[in-house]
Amino acid sequence: MKNALKVIASVLIFTLLCVGINKGIGYITNDDTLYFSRVAIKEMYDSEDIDTVYLGASVAFYALDPNYIDPKLGTNSFNLSTMHQNMDGSFYLLKEAYKTHHIKEAYVDVFYEIATLFEAEKRKDLTSMYLITDYTKPSLDKFLYEINGSNDKHYFNTFLISRRNWQLLLDPTHIKDVVSKKLTPEYRSGGLVYKETRPNEYVSKGFVHNNKKLQTEGNLFRTTRHNPINIDKLSPTWVKALEQMIDYCEKHDIKLHLIATPLSNYRIYSIGNYDEFIKFINHKIEGTHADYYDFNLLREEYFPDTTTSFSDDHHMSYEGTLYFEDAFCKLMSGEVSREELFYNSIEEKFATMKKNVFGFVLTHGDDYDITVTPVTTITEGVYSYYIEVQDENKNVMWTYDTTVDAGLMAADNGVHFTYGDEHCIVIVKCFVDGEQKAQAAFELNK
Repeated sequence: MKNALKVIASVLIFTLLCVGINKGIGYITNDDTLYFSRVAIKEMYDSEDIDTVYLGASVAFYALDPNYIDPKLGTNSFNLSTMHQNMDGSFYLLKEAYKTHHIKEAYVDVFYEIATLFEAEKRKDLTSMYLITDYTKPSLDKFLYEINGSNDKHYFNTFLISRRNWQLLLDPTHIKDVVSKKLTPEYRSGGLVYKETRPNEYVSKGFVHNNKKLQTEGNLFRTTRHNPINIDKLSPTWVKALEQMIDYCEKHDIKLHLIATPLSNYRIYSIGNYDEFIKFINHKIEGTHADYYDFNLLREEYFPDTTTSFSDDHHMSYEGTLYFEDAFCKLMSGEVSREELFYNSIEEKFATMKKNVFGFVLTHGDDYDITVTPVTTITEGVYSYYIEVQDENKNVMWTYDTTVDAGLMAADNGVHFTYGDEHCIVIVKCFVDGEQKAQAAFELNK
C-alpha cells in the first residue's frame, strides 16, 4: 500500500513539475502583453447578462463597438472577434459564450478571405487558434477545437506553450523584455502593455479602436491584383464550421445573422466576382432562420466612396467604423430597410456609383523598371500622371509630368518608368481629364 502511495505521489509531483515548467517557460518566452484577445476573453467571462455576441476576424473587432450599438438596439452585446479568427474558432467561441451567458443573438462576420485559408489538416500557423485557446477555460469543446482545428505536426505547440518559442530561452534580451512587461501593474491587472505609439487600442467589450487611416484618396496599392474567389476551393473546414454554426443556432434558438463588414472598393472591384460569394452564403442559409447582410453592398449615402474610411484595403479606420455602425444600427433597428440601404449586387453597385480610381497595381520589370496601373471604373477620359522620385532621405531626385513630357504612358491607362536608385520613395498622382483621382506613395527597392 505504501509503495502504491509513493508511486502515486511521485507521478503527481512529476506532473506538477512538468506543468510548472511548461507555464514558467511559456511565461518568460511568450509575449502576449499586447494581445487583445487575452483581455477580451477574460472580460467576457467576468461580464454579466450578455445576450448578443459578435464573432469574426480583425475586420470585425474594428467594426462593432457594443458601447455604441447597445443603446441604439437595446442589446447587451460583446465583441468576441480575434485576429485571423477562422470559422471553427468562431463556432467554438459561440458555444463558449452560450455556455457562460446563454446568449440569444449572434452576428458572425464572413470575411471571404478567411474562407480561402488552409483547411485544418494543412494549417501551418496556429496563432489564430492560440489567441483563443490560451485564454478560454478547459472544457471538452476546447479540447475538440484544438484537436480538430490542428494536426499532429502542431499538437506539441498546441498543448505545451513552452514548446512554441523554446529557442528564445537562448535570447536573454527577449526574456528580459517580456518579463519586465509582465511585471508591470498594467499586465498584472489583466490589461495591455502598449508601445509608445498606439496604432490600435482596446476600448472595452472586445472592441478595438483603429487609430490608423489612409490620408489621401486612392492611395491603395499592391504588387498584384486580388484573385477572383473560387467557390469550389473554399476551405472545407470553414464551410463545415459554418454549417455546424447554422445548425447549432437552430437547435439552441439563437438568432444568427451572417454579416460582411465593408471592404474597400479597391479590393472588391479587384476581386471581380464577389457576387458569387454572396450567392454562396445565401444558398447556405436557405431554409433556416439565419439571415445575411453584406455591407459591401452599402449605397454611397450610407458609406461614402472614400479611401480614408480604411487603414488598408480591408480594415476600416475609425472614420469608416462610424459610417458602418450608423448604417448597421439603422438596419437592425428597422429605421431603414434592406432595399434602402443596399444595392442588389456588386455588379449593380459599380455600374451605378460615380466612376473612380480606387488605387494602383505595381508591376516590377527588369532592374529599376516599374509599371503603375490604375484600379478604376473610369473607362472614358484622358489619364495623366505626375511622378516624383525621392531618395531615402526624401530629397527630390526628379519629377515627371506626362502632360508635358511624353513617353511614359503604358497600356491600360497606366504609366511606366525607371526609378533609377537602389532605394527610393515614389509619389504617383493620377489625373483623369485634369482632375486628380488618386495618389499613392510607396518605397521601392531594386
